[in-house]
Amino acid sequence: RKRQEEEEERERARALVEKYLDDLKETNAKLIDLKASLENRQRLRQNSEVPKRPTEDELTLMDSSVKRNTALIKKLRQITDETKPGILQDVAKVNQTKYVSEAAAAIGEVNFKQKDINAVSQVCSLMHSRYSEFTATLLPLLQRMMHPTEKATLNRKRNTLRLLLELFLVGVHTKLDVLHDIVAGLVKQGICLSGDNSEEVQNSVALIATFAKHGKEDFLGESSLPSVGVELDDSEIQAAGTSPAVESEIREAREALETTRGLVLDSKQESILTPGQQGRFKELTLKAYDMGAEYLIEQCKELRAKESDNQKSLSFKGELSDEQVAQLEALRKNFDSLHRNMSSLAESLNKELPPLPKESVTQVARDDGSSVIISKGLSSELAEGCVFDDDETRSFYEDVPNLVAQLPTILVGNTADGVGAEDKGEEAQEEGGNVKVESAADGAEGDADHVRSDQ
Repeated sequence: RKRQEEEEERERARALVEKYLDDLKETNAKLIDLKASLENRQRLRQNSEVPKRPTEDELTLMDSSVKRNTALIKKLRQITDETKPGILQDVAKVNQTKYVSEAAAAIGEVNFKQKDINAVSQVCSLMHSRYSEFTATLLPLLQRMMHPTEKATLNRKRNTLRLLLELFLVGVHTKLDVLHDIVAGLVKQGICLSGDNSEEVQNSVALIATFAKHGKEDFLGESSLPSVGVELDDSEIQAAGTSPAVESEIREAREALETTRGLVLDSKQESILTPGQQGRFKELTLKAYDMGAEYLIEQCKELRAKESDNQKSLSFKGELSDEQVAQLEALRKNFDSLHRNMSSLAESLNKELPPLPKESVTQVARDDGSSVIISKGLSSELAEGCVFDDDETRSFYEDVPNLVAQLPTILVGNTADGVGAEDKGEEAQEEGGNVKVESAADGAEGDADHVRSDQ
C-alpha cells in the first residue's frame, strides 16, 4: 500500500510538471499576441496624432462616383476581420468627401462582434486620418448607443464601450470626459436601481466589468501582463522524476517567456492618462465594485430563501409547481451571471469577492438522473425536506419497530415461526411445530367441550 501511495504521489507530481510546461507555453503565446497588439496600437496612434490627409489635387484623382461610394458604405456596415483588408484598400482609393457623415453613420450601425473590434478601430483610424470631420460625426453615435435609455442588447453596448476605449487608445478621439461620463453614469444607474432587482443593475455591473477588464492598465493603472499560474523550481521538477528531455523543454520555455516579456515591456509606451486621471477612473470602479458586492450578497440570500421555500414545499406536497421551478431557475440564472461579472471585476481590481451566505440546502443527483434537495442538518444522504428538527425525531416517526419480533410466540401463532425461514429443513421443522400446536389447541378445545357438557 505504501508503494502504491508513493507511485500515486509521483504521478501527481508529474502531472503538475506537465501543467507547468503548458502554462509556460500558453503565457508566452499570450505575451506574443499582446506585443503585436501594442505595436499595432502604437502605429495607429502615431498616424492619428499626425494625420496625413490627402490634398485637394489628390482627392480629385480618386473615384468619387455615387456608385463606388454607395458600395463602400454598404461594406462599412459589415466590417469583420476577414473583410478589413478589402475595406482599407477601398477607403484609400475612394473620395468620400461628400459622404463622410454617411460613412460614420454606417460604422455606428455596425453590430460587430468582440473579435472584430480591432478591425473596426483600424478602419476608423484610416477614416480619421483622411477626413477631419469623421470622428466628430461618429463619436456622438457611439455615445448615444451607451445611453441608459437606448434599447440595445448588452453585447451591443459592451462592444461599443470596448470600441470607444480602443479609439481613445489609438488616438482617433481624445474625449476622456466622454468615457468618464459613461462610467460614472453606469455606476449611478447601478446604485439607484440596486434595490429593485432590476435587469439594469446586471447590465451596469457587466459593462463596468468590461471597462475594467480592457482598461485595466491604461485607465486603472493595474498591471495586465499575463503570468504563469503556479511556479515550480528545479528541485520540484527533478523530484517528480522528470525526464531530461522534458527538463530541457522547460528551460527553453522559460527562456522564451523571459525574452518575450522583455520585448513587451520595451513595446509599452508611456501611459496616456496621468496618475490623477487613472485615480478618478479607479475610484468610480471601486464604487461600482462595492455596490455590486452588496447586490451579489442580496441576490445570494434571495436565492437561498427561495431554495429553502421550495424544499419545504417539496417535503409537504411531494412536487413543485411549474411557477416555483421557473422562479428558482430565473433567480439562479441572474445570480450566476452577476457572480461571473463580479468575479471579472474583482480580478481586474486585484480584490477578493466577499464571502457569500452558505447554502442551507443542496441539490443531489440520483443514479437515475433525477435530483433531490437535502438539508445539511440531516445525516441521511437522501433525506428529503427538513420537516424534522433532528435525527431522533425523524427516527421516532419514520422507523417503525418490528412488533412481531417483540410479541410472545404463542400470541402470534405460526406467523412468528414463518418469519426468517431460510431452507426446507426449517420449513419442515415449522410444519411439525404447527401440527403440535394445532393438536394441543384441539385437545384444549375438546377439554372445554367436556367441561361444558358436565355442567
